[in-house]
Amino acid sequence: MKNLGQSNLSAPSPSQVDWGNLIVTIVLRIRESLELLTILQTTADEVHQLLGCERVLLYQFDPDGRGEVVVESVSEPQFSLLDRVVRDFCFEEAELEPFRQGQFSTRTDIVADHSLTPCHAEFLAKYQIRANLVCPIFYQSQLWGFLIAHNCTAPRQWLPDEINGLQQIAVHVGIALYQASLLEQLQVSKASLEAQVASRTFDLAQLAAIVKYSQDAIISKTLNGTITSWNQAAENLLGYSAQDVIGQNVLMLIPLERQSEESHILWAIHQGERIETYATQRLHQNGSLIDVDLTVSPIRDENDNVIGASKILRDIRDRKQVELDLKLANQRLSEHIAELNQRHWEMVKLSEIIDFLQACFTVDEACKALSHLIEPLFPECVGGIFLTCASRDHVEMMSFWGEALYSEVAFLPNNCWALRRGRVHFVDHRSGLYCNHILLGEAIDLTLCIPMIAQGETLGLFHLSTNYANALTESKQQLAKTLAEQVGLAIANLRLQETLQQQSIRDPLTGLFNRRYLQETFNQELSRAQRQQHQIGVIMLDIDHFKKFNDTYGHEAGDYVLQTVGTLLKKYVRGSDIACRYGGEELILVLPDSSLEIASKRAEEIREAIAKISLTHNAQHLGNLTASLGVASFPQHGATGSAVMQSADAALYRAKAAGRNQVLTAPLPKI
Repeated sequence: MKNLGQSNLSAPSPSQVDWGNLIVTIVLRIRESLELLTILQTTADEVHQLLGCERVLLYQFDPDGRGEVVVESVSEPQFSLLDRVVRDFCFEEAELEPFRQGQFSTRTDIVADHSLTPCHAEFLAKYQIRANLVCPIFYQSQLWGFLIAHNCTAPRQWLPDEINGLQQIAVHVGIALYQASLLEQLQVSKASLEAQVASRTFDLAQLAAIVKYSQDAIISKTLNGTITSWNQAAENLLGYSAQDVIGQNVLMLIPLERQSEESHILWAIHQGERIETYATQRLHQNGSLIDVDLTVSPIRDENDNVIGASKILRDIRDRKQVELDLKLANQRLSEHIAELNQRHWEMVKLSEIIDFLQACFTVDEACKALSHLIEPLFPECVGGIFLTCASRDHVEMMSFWGEALYSEVAFLPNNCWALRRGRVHFVDHRSGLYCNHILLGEAIDLTLCIPMIAQGETLGLFHLSTNYANALTESKQQLAKTLAEQVGLAIANLRLQETLQQQSIRDPLTGLFNRRYLQETFNQELSRAQRQQHQIGVIMLDIDHFKKFNDTYGHEAGDYVLQTVGTLLKKYVRGSDIACRYGGEELILVLPDSSLEIASKRAEEIREAIAKISLTHNAQHLGNLTASLGVASFPQHGATGSAVMQSADAALYRAKAAGRNQVLTAPLPKI
């Protein structure tokens, strides 16, 4: 059997919102309707609409092994199998047993499925089955039949949430079958009661026979409570023979805590009133309590005077058990509905978190948003998002929620069992195998560490801890795993976007900004300087005799020279400065809010620093470096970025012509 799997009723994924609504609809129908056929037809119609397949049916087994299509929902009349009796001996011999074990079956294409026996394949083709999804339905522990979805004309790949949803619906159909059985028992019990009440209308000539052979215990007593008659049913019910009780007071049959009932009964009988049937308890001879329905009627003499009372007791122990079973079934159903509603809410919140993550531009922004979004999903828990640093030698907290985090904010990856083993690590106070980053001095009951892995790389850690034993149930742990997967994927995507962004604006050799970035940001700085009446300094730098390095030592050595100078420039720039590779060995610095004098001073500092560099590459001494620099400023040397850069470039070439290794400032234009 292809794609045979064990039933799995875990928390649904984000795409299961429709399934959750369908399950709630069917559960409400089960609770509201007494008609099993109506419930089954609703199930078939709703599943057919949601799946969009060509046929959905419920198939019930007969005791002899045959089966019948009970209800169906089809897209075209020619696909109908309603009321068809079907029996496939090949299927029974090869594939029925796994369904008794609670497993489901999917087939995506019967034509291409070589695992089918010829006999079974012929059977499926006969009933126009191209692809199917089959889930077992159990009545208590017995296989009742199947909930089946068919594609009749084309193959179909069944999605995981379709499989999971159909399995859950099959479980609720089984509950409906059991509820219908309980209701049928109650109806039978009610019918029996009505028949016995009707029998009491017989005339007095038949009364003796009724009392003697009645299945209900019939007892009569005097007004002072002395038992005067006792039928066989009373002996069967309460264990006493007529000889044991006649002449004794009726209080011997009444539990001490219920003897106040007798006073009420005597008062009503004296008034000539009948005590309508009510549920109570009486004592058996062995001391046990028997659940009974009790009816009391006054006994009158020929003068219509009340002289005693007749009591009819009916054993309701079986009915009480049925009522208890039905109550427990409804309680379980209510709990399941509440759980489904909780899972639905969690899926909505998870979808909201994913939407926020997709809207974030940076990892830092995503981590800040997560601290607010995750906390409602895990009440009574504290937690945090930890990310592995670029050097991969430690893990650092990026975001946390709750009152206080019971973990170090930065630690070695080996201090966490989850990161060390690459799998979820859950600890309660009984096992005590806490990670080394947990602050054991604090009172803590449960911890959960989940590694965030995406594209084969461990990105960090999703951590939860709590002092409440029920705060991290299995369903909450599964939710945390799903959330950790989604956060890991989002962080991996954001890091990739950041890398691509850096690659688009950085020169790959020197690590400085490229010319494209220079053009965009220089124009922004010019607009800001114009608004605020600030100056902008521009330094154009060229490495002296760079061609000599390339010709003498090779291009690899030339690249090393450029990298060295680029690293030096990064040390000499402020956070607001822009250092770019302009082209070849020519570099440029844009210094916002800097006068021409400051820019010239900075240029001289850079020139001196370059002159102090002594280069060695591949164990070969390359000698010392020098550079020529030209300085200009906005707005003194032009109203546009290109004009200022041209002035700085012209000053640079004057410096090279004047002997190199010097800084020259562009002359101010004549007014």
